[in-house]
Amino acid sequence: MWPMFCRSIGPSVLPVAPHDTTNGWATNTMSAKLTRRGSLALIALSGTLAAVGVGYAAIPSSDGAVHSCYNASSNPSGQLRVIDAEAGAKCAKNEKTLHFNQRGPQGLKGDTGPQGPQGDPGPQGPQGLQGEQGPKGDTGATGPAGSGGMSDAYVGSDTGPVFIASDGTETEVLARSLPAGNYVLQARVTLKKSAPHLSARCALRVNGTEVDAEDDGDNVADGDYRVHLLGTGSLAGPGSATVSCWTGWIGFEAITGKIIAIKIGAIH
Repeated sequence: MWPMFCRSIGPSVLPVAPHDTTNGWATNTMSAKLTRRGSLALIALSGTLAAVGVGYAAIPSSDGAVHSCYNASSNPSGQLRVIDAEAGAKCAKNEKTLHFNQRGPQGLKGDTGPQGPQGDPGPQGPQGLQGEQGPKGDTGATGPAGSGGMSDAYVGSDTGPVFIASDGTETEVLARSLPAGNYVLQARVTLKKSAPHLSARCALRVNGTEVDAEDDGDNVADGDYRVHLLGTGSLAGPGSATVSCWTGWIGFEAITGKIIAIKIGAIH
C-alpha cells in the first residue's frame, strides 16, 4: 500500500497517489517530484490544522459571540474566516468584521394571556388556636338615670259626715299630704241630699290647682249621690291633694270619701 499525500490546489486539497515504473530514471524523477510536492502539501495541511487549533481555543468568546472576518476585496471575494478575538486576533485591512451571537438578544415582552378559569375551593383548614385574652377595657361613661322603679300609692279617707256650707263657700271633705313628685289621682265622695232637687259641686285639687270637678254625681241610693274625680298633678316639693265641695242649698253633707294618689316617673 502506497502512502497518500495531499497537494494544495487553490482552496482545495486533492490526494495524489504515486505509481511505479520499471524505468529507473522515471522512478527517480517521479520520486523527486513527489518529494517536492509532498512537502508543499504537508506545509499547507499544517497551516490548516494550526488555524483550526486556534479556532477551538476560545470560540465562541466568553461573551457568547463568534467573531469572524469577511473578505470584501480580494479575488475571489466572500471568503470568511473565524478568529479568536480574545487572543488578540484581528481582521486584515481588506476584511470586514462580522460577529455571530450564539444567544440572540432578549425579545419583547409578550402580551398578557387571558385569565384562567377560577380554581375549585380548597379544603377547609384546621381551626386555629384560641387567642390570648385581651386586656381589660376602660370603664365606660356613666349612663343616664333610669326611670323610677315601683310606684308609691298614697291613700286618704274620711267616714264623715261633713256638713257642706250653704253659702257657696268651699268645704274641704278630704285631704292627703304628699311628697314631691308626679301623681295620678282618683277621688270618690258620697253626698247626701235633704231633697232631690238640690245640687252641689265638688273639685279635686293638687296644692290648690284644680285637676278635675263634677256636679251632683250619680244617684246610688235613696238620697245618696256619688261624685267621681280623676286627674294628674305634680309637686315640686311637699304638698297635698284635697277634695272640696260647695252648694247654695241647706241640707248637704259628705258621708264618705276616699282619695288615692299614685306617684309615677313622669307625666307625658
